Amino acid sequence: MFEHLLRSDLPFIKSVGDANQKVRAALSEASYRYHSHNVGLSAYEADLGVMM
Repeated sequence: MFEHLLRSDLPFIKSVGDANQKVRAALSEASYRYHSHNVGLSAYEADLGVMM
C-alpha cells in the first residue's frame, strides 16, 4: 500500500527500498560534512590557542 502510494505520487521513487537508499545516502553525506566542519573548527581553535 505505502509503496504503491510512493510510486503513484512520487514517480522518481521506484520503490521503498530506493527511497531508503536515497535517505541513507543523504544522511551519510550530511554526517560527513558535519564531521569535516567539526575537524576544521577544532584545528582552528587549536591554532587560536597556540597564538594566545
